[in-house]
Amino acid sequence: LGESMQTTHKSPTHLSMEWIARERFDAL
Repeated sequence: LGESMQTTHKSPTHLSMEWIARERFDAL
């Protein structure tokens, strides 16, 4: 989890897009 948090701070845009993709996949 610690590594994920660091990545979030480094590239929040990339993370947000990844989260959106996950949400859409779950919705399907």
